[in-house]
Amino acid sequence: MRAPLEIKNHDDVETLREEIRHTDDGKYQLRLRAILMRKEGAKSIQIQRELRIGPQTYARWVKKYNEGGKEALARIKPGNKKGRVIWNPAIFDALVEHVKKTQGYWNIPRMQQWIEKEYGMKIPYETLRGHVKKRGLSYKSARPSPYLGDEEAKEDFKKRG
Repeated sequence: MRAPLEIKNHDDVETLREEIRHTDDGKYQLRLRAILMRKEGAKSIQIQRELRIGPQTYARWVKKYNEGGKEALARIKPGNKKGRVIWNPAIFDALVEHVKKTQGYWNIPRMQQWIEKEYGMKIPYETLRGHVKKRGLSYKSARPSPYLGDEEAKEDFKKRG
């Protein structure tokens, strides 16, 4: 078990409350609330649950605050450090063409494997799903099938539906 993260005494509780009231930046307010809650005695896990943040995010905010106070929290830039990834649309067009040509059972993980094999790129699940949907291609996903289920119960369910 980790030791609780300690907060340096850059600002008092009232100063943090005042800063939260006067800022329009919602993300900055959230960071300040995390620090304020800790200063008021809340446990780290409680803060993470209430604010719906992960432990790494919380630890990063505490570290920034300890290094430079609320000014350091205000300077945190959200998002991917590399910037937004722009995927080549030709990859998705080729995928759609290949899927239409081969037919069969295609789900997103299988599409990911095909792209990795053909282009050497790992495209995130949701990214690929969005591009496929945008191109009008439907995909199949695995669903449980009660093939060993009671036939009588299945028929009864169909009649009620």
